[in-house]
Amino acid sequence: MKNKRSWFGIVILILFIGVVFQGFSNFFKIPEEKRINNAITYLTASNSVAADWNPTWRGINNEDGISSAGTEISPINISNDSDFSLYDSGGNGQFETPWIIENYVINASGYATHGIHIQNTEAHFILRNCTITNTDPGYSGIFFHNVTNCNMIGNYINHNAGGGVVLNYRCTYITLSNNKACHNLGTGIFINGNSDNNIITDNNVSYNGVHGIYLANSEHNTINNNLAYHNSEVGFYIGGLGHNSLTRNIAKANEVGIQLLISHYNIISSNTANANYGGIVIAASDFNFVTYNLANYNDFIGIYLAASPDNNEFDNNTITFNGDYGIYSLDVSEPNNCIFSGNLFCLNNNGSYSVPGNNIWSGNIFNPSTDLDADGLLSIDEIYIDTNPFLSDSDIDNLDDGFEVGFGTNPLVVDTDGDGLNDFYEVFLSSTNPINPDTDGDELLDGDEVYIYFTNPILWDTDSDGLSDSEEIGYATNPLYPDSDYDDLNDGFEVNFGTDPLNSDTDGDGFLDSDEITQGTNPVDRLDYPGKPTDDNLIPSYHLSIIGFTSLLIILLLIILLLFYKIRRKRTLA
Repeated sequence: MKNKRSWFGIVILILFIGVVFQGFSNFFKIPEEKRINNAITYLTASNSVAADWNPTWRGINNEDGISSAGTEISPINISNDSDFSLYDSGGNGQFETPWIIENYVINASGYATHGIHIQNTEAHFILRNCTITNTDPGYSGIFFHNVTNCNMIGNYINHNAGGGVVLNYRCTYITLSNNKACHNLGTGIFINGNSDNNIITDNNVSYNGVHGIYLANSEHNTINNNLAYHNSEVGFYIGGLGHNSLTRNIAKANEVGIQLLISHYNIISSNTANANYGGIVIAASDFNFVTYNLANYNDFIGIYLAASPDNNEFDNNTITFNGDYGIYSLDVSEPNNCIFSGNLFCLNNNGSYSVPGNNIWSGNIFNPSTDLDADGLLSIDEIYIDTNPFLSDSDIDNLDDGFEVGFGTNPLVVDTDGDGLNDFYEVFLSSTNPINPDTDGDELLDGDEVYIYFTNPILWDTDSDGLSDSEEIGYATNPLYPDSDYDDLNDGFEVNFGTDPLNSDTDGDGFLDSDEITQGTNPVDRLDYPGKPTDDNLIPSYHLSIIGFTSLLIILLLIILLLFYKIRRKRTLA
């Protein structure tokens, strides 16, 4: 009986010591927390350090881990509308809410398939910002068959052992814009087989093993403002059927710049076919309008007419400095009923033209020392700089070519400095510098300031709060208002001081940052606030937590139990 009582006493003593330790640990919990906060306060003395650790300053650290290059996946194969859901990042296939396939990187080497193969679909979808490379021989980067309603934007389709982009059969209402299909063994963009009503614009199709853009047996397509450079055969090829539009494209350093073959009723206008072996070839094609094109500096002939192309109209073309004739046709393939009107010929090695047949020649020009378009530049000078002697505004930016040359902007480029504002807007409307993409030096493009952030592109700090506009974008503060969190402190002051410019009460103690600074307390220490009791007028304020208070009650109960146990033991012994 005595041993049991001894062991019971020891157990009670151990429990007593443990509870006392726990109680005092919680009893002094807040002073330890204050010590940690003091360490954080020390860190905020350096704004650069504070920016790193403070998670509320959005935009400083990118923690999502997403690479701008995209997600690497194996080749995509979609055989019907329902398959889009396997790769979609938004939408449901309707006109207003299309499927979206984006930000993928596909290295197709070894798969023996196309990088992206889509067939037999009618759903609306967007394909954008994907990179497709290294397909095996005979396979293309992107291959569509019987596909409609696609918007293909900003993709890189390069270094494939087949073609770049192929719209093979009945591919309709597809827009290809701002894609790069380069260094492919086949053709950059290949369109064939009743693929009608497509728009091909602002693409780069260069250094391909066959053609830049090849359009065959298809109608009502628009090919506009594309670049075809250094392709092995033809820059822009249109064959079969017709009623297509080829405008404002650039074809340089190809075997042939532009070629029509057995294709009728097309519009070929305002293109540049310079510095190729042959500039423009029209073969067995009738009723086409060939106007305002440049065919200069080609090794062979500026415009070559083959296989009796009849009833075509050639107006206001510039055909100069070619290695052979300006316009030429063999006797056996003479064109008939063609109109050659107002074309500028000069300095072609074998003469301006040699074209047999029954045709109309009217108002053609052989003196380049005139200003045909009244833009302030002589025609010969325009030929040298690749502007169009028949168009006063070659790049259609509402500034005459002569003005642009004098001002220093590029008369061939709408937006000389690539900042998102056209040259006219910069010169006459925004007072920004059209040859400097960041006029105010705040590390934001002028166009982004005008159209995205609505800041002033000629002021480094639009709201005068001490932060540049780009810094405010980085901190996610408001670049149009100096006090983003309405705490009566400018954003720039808060960043330098170490408070959060997006939180009016940085430390969450219930007082505005400005009030704390005014009254001398620390705005990043929640235990230091205006009106807080101090050691000078109070007993040290140890904040008793609920857990600590509960622990003390348990201690008192244990003491009472021990006393009760001793009293009972004495009575027993007595």
